[in-house]
Amino acid sequence: MSLSAFLQIQDYQLHYQIIGNFAPEKPLLVLLHEGLGALPLWKGWPDELAQALNCPILLYERRGYGQSDPLPLPRPKNYLEKGGVEELHALLSHLQVQQPILIGHSDGGSIALAYAAQYAVKALAVLAAHIYVEEVTLAGILAVKNNPQLPKIIQKLGKYHGTESPRIFSAWADTWLRADFKSWNIAQLLPQIQAPAFVLQGEADEYASPKHLSDIFEGLGSTDKEQHLLPNCGHSPHIQARTALNALILPFLSRQISL
Repeated sequence: MSLSAFLQIQDYQLHYQIIGNFAPEKPLLVLLHEGLGALPLWKGWPDELAQALNCPILLYERRGYGQSDPLPLPRPKNYLEKGGVEELHALLSHLQVQQPILIGHSDGGSIALAYAAQYAVKALAVLAAHIYVEEVTLAGILAVKNNPQLPKIIQKLGKYHGTESPRIFSAWADTWLRADFKSWNIAQLLPQIQAPAFVLQGEADEYASPKHLSDIFEGLGSTDKEQHLLPNCGHSPHIQARTALNALILPFLSRQISL
């Protein structure tokens, strides 16, 4: 069973999808996509999770992405911990979700952390999340921006974001490369997170050092938490090392769903 719908938030519409039999009072996995993401870019992982865990899943495309309405630019410095959190809260409130289990990748992981610091969640799992800006992050973004194949990359993004793909790329790359964004930091939010937490990063992540993983893990206020540095994996564990990721994350998620 799958439901696709739109939610009106102030002056824009948000596209979302629910996989499985959703009931507001029962646990719900909520997937938060990366900075260039869209629903198809999860590459079938949500369906695998739903089947393996027998748990419904909520996916959505943030403003500007996929089938959601266009994003105004430039983005504010706090677009993740403010705009991203407010959008997620509006969606979960609309659906009356009582037991969200957040699973966030990259930008989505940062939003998951910021949300869990402000609102009650049953648990959270973050993959390649960021809490501050590293030089390796900027170098990785610059490498993509200076890639001679960039026009083709943006053209490919058009498959998911249509005519908005150039703006989505700019919203990601140009925001992070702005001089004022270098001081962005949400580490101070981590001690407020008390929910069970799973933190994972690829050992060869192009946008973060292994220290980023340990800083997130150590900063969490949670007493039930685990961290994993995944070998032979870059920035997208759910695509590059799905079997290894599933072996680690499925037991964690299964425990949280059954509690």
